[in-house]
Amino acid sequence: MKYLLILFFCFQLNAQENIYILIAGNNEFVKIENNTEQLIFNIVKEGFETEQKVKEEFEKYKKNFLQNTDNFDKYITFTCYEKPIVINSLTVFTPDDIVCVNEFRKSNYQTTKKGKVNYYIIDKKFDKEYYKYKVYLRYSE
Repeated sequence: MKYLLILFFCFQLNAQENIYILIAGNNEFVKIENNTEQLIFNIVKEGFETEQKVKEEFEKYKKNFLQNTDNFDKYITFTCYEKPIVINSLTVFTPDDIVCVNEFRKSNYQTTKKGKVNYYIIDKKFDKEYYKYKVYLRYSE
């Protein structure tokens, strides 16, 4: 029984969660940069939708500069280094698997599960064709 508990605990530490972020069509809060080596998805954080809001948030950031532990960044940025996988339907996912990009932006979407998180972006390209990108969250430095 003791070994079973240890094995269960080790499995929980290594548990991985997959988060699929759905981008359906042209979304004003997603900026995509493409170059020869990588694809970059910049998702505008909630509260940074306009230049005026960015200026207001920057002023708040400057006033509390010494207390801030994070860098000022208006994007949640993901980088993709691999070609996407083409999928023809979203039925391969359960409703709990997918979060819409607008929901993800809210409060810098936080996962409640422990362990490693794998991020994927699902981008609708055509009527029944989606690209699934394995992406990596870029942390501000």
